[in-house]
Amino acid sequence: MREKLDHIPEGVLVQFGPRGSYRLEHTIDFYEWLVVPATSVRTAGLYLHDWYAPNLDDSVGDLFENKGHGSTCIAPNTTGQVQVPDTHAHMPLNKYYKNLEMKDAELQLRRGAVMPSVSAQTVLERAASAYDHLDLDKISFGFVTNGIANDLFGSQDEYISKECKPFWDANDMPARREEARKWVEDRFNKKEFKDWAKDIRKPGFQIPYPGYDLPPWQLLRYRMNLCNAG
Repeated sequence: MREKLDHIPEGVLVQFGPRGSYRLEHTIDFYEWLVVPATSVRTAGLYLHDWYAPNLDDSVGDLFENKGHGSTCIAPNTTGQVQVPDTHAHMPLNKYYKNLEMKDAELQLRRGAVMPSVSAQTVLERAASAYDHLDLDKISFGFVTNGIANDLFGSQDEYISKECKPFWDANDMPARREEARKWVEDRFNKKEFKDWAKDIRKPGFQIPYPGYDLPPWQLLRYRMNLCNAG
């Protein structure tokens, strides 16, 4: 497949796996390619991953720690509510890509083609073009509307999306946020925290989402109960 590509657009990583399978080695290669090492605490970030087996491997956490960043996984079966690439990027990316696809197919049919065809190179270039046309500022703000990176004092709570609001209210997140803020502040004052990338992996720093260890069908019921409660 790689031999069929004339060139790879700038800023694009192309990966291949047996039968299209995306495995731990691909995940590691992707993060090695994507993540820039932090030069200080101010440039350190927190990377959120889907609850996907390779992302749960310790080697992924080690990679981010070695680059000076923190990493964690969102709860299983909550992608549609809180994973920003899914909630804010997928639809516009898909819409733009399909628009390019339809225009090209229409042009081929008008030129007499019985069935529109497409090369791997064209698919790659369409995908890159679709990404380049995304509103990255709007997508970044998704970390606020999804209740992930809104400020610690409640001034941005009004932006919580209607999809996340039931979970937010049912779990009394403002109270939990204040509890977590005081927990971190107390340990910081006691000088228990010294290295962001290492400290975030310590027991107690991350509180599991209620029901995170339930089988998928039970977790779905749990989520539905939260929505009904909201």
